[in-house]
Amino acid sequence: MPSNRFDKFFDSERTKRTFSKSSSPLSFTETVPPESGSAQPSYADHHQKVKVIQIPTENITSYAHNGYLYALDFITIENPLTSTFAINIAENYQHVIVSAGGDGEIKLWGYSNENNGSLVFLRSLSHPKIDSIFSLAVSQSSLTVYAGSSNGNVCIWDLATFQLLKNFQIDPNDVYTLAVSPSTNGNYPQWLLMGTEFGITKMILSKSTVQVDIEMENNDTGTCVRVTKNDPCLTLLTFAVNNESYLVSAGSDKTISLWSLQTMSNTCITCSDSLSLDNKLLTSGDSSVSDGKYENLSTYLTNEKFLQILGELITFRTVSKQPDTYKEECRKCANFLTLLLKSFGASKTQMFPVPNGNSIVHGIFKANSKKVKNPDDTPRILWYGHYDVIPASNSTWKTPPFTMTPSNGYIYGRGVTDNKGPLLVAIFAIAELHSRGELDSDFIFVIEGEEEAGSWGFQNSVLENLYEISDGGKPIDWILLSNSYWLDDKTPALNYGLRGRIEIELVVWSDKPDRHSGVDGGVVIEPSMDLVKLLGKLVYRDQIMIPGFEEIYKRNKNDGVEGKENLQYLEDWEIPLYQEIAQRVTDMDINELIRKWRLPSLSLHKIEMSGPDNGSVISQKAEAKLSIRIIPGQELENVKESFIEYVNECFKKLESTNHVEVKIMHEAEPWLGDVHNLAYQTLSTCLDEEWGVPPIFVREGGSIPSIRFLEKVFACSAAHIPTGQSSDNAHLNNERVRIVNLLKSKEIIKKAANRLPKAQNS
Repeated sequence: MPSNRFDKFFDSERTKRTFSKSSSPLSFTETVPPESGSAQPSYADHHQKVKVIQIPTENITSYAHNGYLYALDFITIENPLTSTFAINIAENYQHVIVSAGGDGEIKLWGYSNENNGSLVFLRSLSHPKIDSIFSLAVSQSSLTVYAGSSNGNVCIWDLATFQLLKNFQIDPNDVYTLAVSPSTNGNYPQWLLMGTEFGITKMILSKSTVQVDIEMENNDTGTCVRVTKNDPCLTLLTFAVNNESYLVSAGSDKTISLWSLQTMSNTCITCSDSLSLDNKLLTSGDSSVSDGKYENLSTYLTNEKFLQILGELITFRTVSKQPDTYKEECRKCANFLTLLLKSFGASKTQMFPVPNGNSIVHGIFKANSKKVKNPDDTPRILWYGHYDVIPASNSTWKTPPFTMTPSNGYIYGRGVTDNKGPLLVAIFAIAELHSRGELDSDFIFVIEGEEEAGSWGFQNSVLENLYEISDGGKPIDWILLSNSYWLDDKTPALNYGLRGRIEIELVVWSDKPDRHSGVDGGVVIEPSMDLVKLLGKLVYRDQIMIPGFEEIYKRNKNDGVEGKENLQYLEDWEIPLYQEIAQRVTDMDINELIRKWRLPSLSLHKIEMSGPDNGSVISQKAEAKLSIRIIPGQELENVKESFIEYVNECFKKLESTNHVEVKIMHEAEPWLGDVHNLAYQTLSTCLDEEWGVPPIFVREGGSIPSIRFLEKVFACSAAHIPTGQSSDNAHLNNERVRIVNLLKSKEIIKKAANRLPKAQNS
C-alpha cells in the first residue's frame, strides 16, 4: 500500500516502513517485537525481509465507482480478428477490466502496452432494477457478462452490443459470487453457478431451443445445492482437468468444498436458449478462418467453402417475428457474421444495437488494388441485406428447414434464397477480391436482423450510427441489394421498383358490453355491422375510393383494344420494358403484371370479434386488419392522412353511437430505381456476360422498408440484383435456391464492385 492514503475508504495508519527508491518491487524492513517471556530473536529473525509492490499513483483511478468496489474480472483479447467486442475495443486494447460496485454500475476499462498500461474508461452498463452489484462472471467465448446483485437479481449483458439480454431473480437474497463452468467441447452442458445466503444454485445454460423459460420466482428449494449448513456461499471457482469440470466453493463456516459438476446434484434450473453460453463461432474446421488469419484467404475462399459456411448460417433459427423464442439465435448469428467479416479482412466490424430488436452487423472492405491512387476518387458501395427469416415447421417441409439439404442442383433450407444465400454470396465475392488485393472500391456491409418483422428499429439505429457506417461521414455512391427473384426460372432480371405498404387496424367498438342477439338484436347498433359498412366504402369495382387515388386511375385512357387497356398506366419509358418481358417470358399476362407492380391495392386480411365464439353474441368490438400497397409517386404520409380522414367522414355519415379508430401498425415507402443510370447499365452488362443473355427489367408488388430510407439518408441511388428463380418458394415451405444462381451471382457482384464508377453527383 502507498504510505500516503488520500482515499476516504482507507483510514488505517500506514505501516512503519522504510521504502527504497528502486522502481522494482520495493523492499522494506519491519520491526517485529518479541512476545512477552520469549527468547530474544536473532538478528536475522528480528529483521525480516518482505517484498511488496507499490502501485504508482498514475495507475490508480480514484472514485471509479460512486460506492464500494465489490467485483473485478478481466478479458484478455488474444486476437482482435476473432473478437466482436463493440465499438472496436478489440482493435485498440489488449485487455479489458470489468468492475462493479455499490452504485449498481458495470464499468469497462481498457489498457494495452501501446498506451503505457494506463486505464482508459470505455463504457458503463446499468439497469434501473439493479442496485448494488456484488459479483461478476465473464464468458470470454460469448462476450457475456453475468452480474449478481442485491435481492437475488442477476443481469446478463452482451458486450458485442452493450445490450441487456436478460434480468431475473434467483432468490430473495444477495448474490455474493458467480462463476461460469468451463467449456468441455460439448461433452457436458455449461453452468452458471450462483452463491447466495442459501448456498449454491446452478443453472444450465442450454443449447436447446425447445426448452421454455420458467418462472424464476416460482422455483422450489430443491434447485439449490447446499454447500454449508445454511451458511452463505461466499466464493466460487471453476476449472477443468482432462475435459472434466470442477467447482471449488467456500463459505463462512471456514470450509472449502470441491465438486464435480458432472456428478453434482442434477436438480437445477433449466432456462431457455436465451441464456446460452455456447457462442457459435466459425466451426468450419479451417484454422485460417477460426484463428482469424486471412493471409491465405485466396486459397480458402472456394465454392465448396462457401456452401459449407452457408450450411452453418442456415442452422441459426433467426426468426425475428418470434423474439421470445429465437432472440438468442439471432444474437449468435449476428456474432457469427461479424466474426466472418472480420476474419475475411473487413475493418471496423461491429454490431449496432437495436432496442428490443436484433443487432445490425456492419463491416467495411477497403479498396486495396494497385489501381487505387487517390482514396477520394474511390467508389464507395453499400450492400444491404438481412439475416433474419420467417418461421418454418418441420412438419410441413420435406427436409429439415434449418439444415441445408442439397438435391438435384438445388439447396433447400429456410433462408437459402431469402436472404442468407445472396448475403453470403456478396460477402464471399468481396472477400475474394480483397484477399487478392484486387478490390477497386470501398465496400460497406449493413446487415439487419429485423427485415421480416418490418425492419423494427433499423432506421433509428442507422441514424444514430451514421458516422461509423459511412466510415467517418464519407459519401456513398451506390446502394446494392439482392432480395428479389426472377420472373421465371430461366430469364435473368434486374429489379427497379417496389410498392410501398401501410398496415392498418380498423376498430369499431361500443360503450356497452357483449350482448345477446335474442335480447338486444335489432335494438342496438352493432359494431360489426358498422365495420362492414366502412369496409364496403373502401373499394368499388377494383378501384380504391380513398381521395387521391382517383388521379392514378384517370391515366387509363382505354384505347378500346381488348387486353391492352392497362398499358395506359405506364410511363413512355416503361412500355419497351414490358414489351420485352412479353417477348421473352412465355405465358406471362402483362396486364396482371401491371396490376401487381404499377397499381395500388387494398387487401382485407382478417376480421376479429370480441366475445365467445358462438352464433348468438353481438360483439362489443369488431376489428379488421388491412393493408394498402402504394406505388412510386404516392406520398406515404398523404395516403395515411387521406385514409384516416375518409374513414372518419364515412363513419360520421352512419350516425352511429359506436366509436371508430384507425391504427397505423407498420409502413414502408415505395421505391423506384433509375434503369438508365450508370449502376443499372453496369449491372446489365455484368449479367449479360455471366448468363449469356441481357437481363429483363422487372418490378415487384412487395415491399422492402429500408431501400428508400437508405437512399434518402446517403443521398444516392439503389440497384436491386435478384439472385433466385421464381420457383424458389421464398416465405413458403421447402424454400430453395439453385447453386448455379448463387455462384454466378458471386461473379456478377465481383465484376460490379470493380466496374461501378463514382456517382455523377458525388
